Amino acid sequence: MEANELRIGNYIQLHRNPTDKFMSVHSIKSIFFYNKESGYYYSKLDDDFEVNLDSDVEPVKLTEDWLLKFGFDQMKESTTYEWKDGDYRSVQVDLKSNEAEIYLCGYDSVMSSQCFPVDHIQYVHEFQNLFFALKGKELTLK
Repeated sequence: MEANELRIGNYIQLHRNPTDKFMSVHSIKSIFFYNKESGYYYSKLDDDFEVNLDSDVEPVKLTEDWLLKFGFDQMKESTTYEWKDGDYRSVQVDLKSNEAEIYLCGYDSVMSSQCFPVDHIQYVHEFQNLFFALKGKELTLK
């Protein structure tokens, strides 16, 4: 993961202390350029902890739990999750493989759908960025 892939609001994970066994997940509160010589980007997290985005953080894997937290609904007996935008459009995510397959779907008046593949992604920050690019809305935790 490169620092230039990240935006304010993206979720990342890190070891707060080198001795921590588990990583903690945080959202990025601000991004600032700290050192011109090194070129490193630093971030302030949701709890005001500051980290180097180029070396201290790792991406968070996109999972069913994350999709549910973002307000997606599981489609019946399926590995696909859906977020509806009004009556006739949706974003669908299929988690059947190692990467999530993202679809933008439209429905007509008789509820038949036409879905178009958009991208394959693995991580929460990629999904947040793609969702914003497609819908112009930030994903928020429900």
